[in-house]
Amino acid sequence: MTPIGWVSELIGIAGVEDIFPERAAEPGARERVIENPKDVVITRQPDIIIGC
Repeated sequence: MTPIGWVSELIGIAGVEDIFPERAAEPGARERVIENPKDVVITRQPDIIIGC
């Protein structure tokens, strides 16, 4: 799941880049679910993944 808007803002304040900024404005969690893990690891290639 990608972060909601305010978490995406905190990511930016921390000086790093949200790899799914287009999903941050989605109002519901269902719209922010990443169904295919390859979309994260292969397509977006983040340096670090933070989960909670």
